[in-house]
Amino acid sequence: MQFKAIPLFKDEGQPADIDLAETYVIFSNESSGDYIFSLGLPLIWTHSVTRAGTDGVYTYLNPDFMRDLSAAERAFVLAHEVEHVIYKDGERSKFYRERGFFSMRGNERIEWDADLGNRSMDYRINANLTGLGMTMPDDCLLDARFSRDSMLNDIYLALYVKPEEPPAADESETGDDSDEQDSDEQDSEAGGDSDEQDSEAGEGDSEADEGDSDAGEGQGEGEASDAGEGQGEASDDANAPSKHGSFDDHFEPQYEGTEDEQAQAAQDDRDAIEEAVDQMIDTLENEGTLSQSLGAQMRSAGKRHGDEDHRQNVRWEAELADVMVRAGGSGKADYSRINKRHYLVGGSIVPRHKGICQRIVFEIDVSGSVSRWMLGKAMIEMAAAIDALRPVNGCLVLFTNTEVIDDHDVFSGEELLELEVPNCGGTRMAAGVQWLEDNGITDADVHIVFTDGYLDHNDWQVLGDAGVVLVLDSDPDYSMRQHIKSNNIRTIVATDTPSYR
Repeated sequence: MQFKAIPLFKDEGQPADIDLAETYVIFSNESSGDYIFSLGLPLIWTHSVTRAGTDGVYTYLNPDFMRDLSAAERAFVLAHEVEHVIYKDGERSKFYRERGFFSMRGNERIEWDADLGNRSMDYRINANLTGLGMTMPDDCLLDARFSRDSMLNDIYLALYVKPEEPPAADESETGDDSDEQDSDEQDSEAGGDSDEQDSEAGEGDSEADEGDSDAGEGQGEGEASDAGEGQGEASDDANAPSKHGSFDDHFEPQYEGTEDEQAQAAQDDRDAIEEAVDQMIDTLENEGTLSQSLGAQMRSAGKRHGDEDHRQNVRWEAELADVMVRAGGSGKADYSRINKRHYLVGGSIVPRHKGICQRIVFEIDVSGSVSRWMLGKAMIEMAAAIDALRPVNGCLVLFTNTEVIDDHDVFSGEELLELEVPNCGGTRMAAGVQWLEDNGITDADVHIVFTDGYLDHNDWQVLGDAGVVLVLDSDPDYSMRQHIKSNNIRTIVATDTPSYR
């Protein structure tokens, strides 16, 4: 694979005294899927990382660290970094960092802590690799609570501790500005250097701090400085050495050029990785070894396989968030799914353009049988997505029963949550598709339909042809499942314990 990302560090070359032949034999035997994928990934040997690391494209290895490991432990390290690439963890971290928070839990905002996120990613990967029988180096993150099937969202929330809010300022005690400044200086001195570092790195989670002392071993100030060299315009928070208690550093990929050129290059790399994942899955399926060496989570990392019914068993909120992230992803036009209705009506193929999110359409079934509780939860997730993606033309909200009875353009999550949802009428969600056509709206990056699924045959066909994403408020019955399958409709079931995937 040829990547457009800039290597963060200069390749010093593989040392002559480090032979990876035995390592690769073990690697291919114990995790053949990761091994096949790794063949297209460049390795960079550098003393600029403490032990190992990845930016989601390149794998960085410290020769001194690798030299001290057994062949089996080296295989584990390589597989660990490969899985970070497969899961797009560097890109995922960047998204959460730029958004400023991880997710919403009810009305509670779950903050994004980079080191806690890194720990969560490592717990998931290490559980998978040890489950395959690979030999993990010492001082790595492993927790019996988390298995190879655990999702990042669930691990993060299990580890997350809400930061304590600072006490309210007492005017009688704070005095004037100079007193406040003196107080701040005293707090800074009392906190020590470690507190300053935590603040700069975006810390704020007490559990993430627990691993700092262990993770700091071998990461002196000189090494931390070295790890920052050659990173171009990377911010301090984005690619600072990790302090999360594992053997590797997590970075974000860097690109050159204008903002648009960087977005295009990032999408090209993403496409190359997803295609490599698909080829890896094809190879394993042909060998008949897929079930033994690859979990459902990896299927979702490919482009072709990720769109099949083999999607990972994620919480519905995470799946909806994934749909929104893909709609606002960086890069080029995507013709993977042609909007057949646009083609039939207008005689042209309308690609879905990624890179700048133009518009989100959120069509809501307002019939009396729809669960208002699940609709409320879905609206909270949509509000978070709107604030993260900031679509150019906003989010078009369509309240629909047998026709579109009201429409609203909202440009923030707050505006969405302030809307009063009607409660009336029957159900014909195809009315929203027709309304968009009648009003000449063709710039939607994604059309999400929230409904209870009690649709007629024509409804299902129109929604399938329009390429909507269907969000159901409960598990579909047999008839609904048949319609979903025959019309190839991406469906998310908004329940905490869905039986349908």
